[in-house]
Amino acid sequence: MVLMPLFSVLPKILPFSFGDEPAYLGDSTTVQCSVSSGDLPVKFSWILNEKPLSEIDGITIGLFGKKTSVLNIDLLSEHHAGNYTCIVENDAGHSSHSASLIVKGTSIFLFCFSLLYSPISYSCLLLLVLPKILPFTFGDEPSHLGESTTVQCSVSVGDLPMKFAWKLNGKPVSEIAGIHSGAFGKKASVLSIELLVEYHAGNYTCVVENSAGTSSYLSELIVNGTKSVLICFDLFFSPSPFNPIYSSRNF
Repeated sequence: MVLMPLFSVLPKILPFSFGDEPAYLGDSTTVQCSVSSGDLPVKFSWILNEKPLSEIDGITIGLFGKKTSVLNIDLLSEHHAGNYTCIVENDAGHSSHSASLIVKGTSIFLFCFSLLYSPISYSCLLLLVLPKILPFTFGDEPSHLGESTTVQCSVSVGDLPMKFAWKLNGKPVSEIAGIHSGAFGKKASVLSIELLVEYHAGNYTCVVENSAGTSSYLSELIVNGTKSVLICFDLFFSPSPFNPIYSSRNF
């Protein structure tokens, strides 16, 4: 039997951004570069203003699953501002996507003292800060069966330490097959699904808790499509017997 030629598929990067509003000095930020389709394995690399991130302090890069790279900055400084580009490469070639990070603000120091006591004694009022979750979505368009998806829950401000939890339609994702989640840095958690099925659709809630209280954010994942099987065989030989090649694809 003669095998049909296989065509390599370029990585398709899901669009990402650092949010609609500027970040501020001292805040944290996280962004993910995810591939929805394309041949494995894929290799990720990041650059900031055409400079490799390995040469820049304070930036952490990690691989989450086979199709997602996560960039995290726990403490934003002036030199973190600029254009970030994620480059994904496989046997078919490479794809890239860029997003701008704007960092505003100036560093300040707050000195606390009491006028009622001697200069060597002082008191300060400690204010606990709730986690502020940056809005997140699964994209502007529905996902399809068999694809992969990744979403991040990031906190811009809030007292450390903080605890993350994910729920799907009110149920902990740890009880649902095919869903993986994990902390990335001190202020972010990443949720990843490498092979979407029908029961992965629904409302995902990220819950973040610290000493000040609890915050949550909800985003809906829509999964479209039906499963199909493509049978390939050589037309130049007898159809029986033959060794079919099966490949799953969404239409």
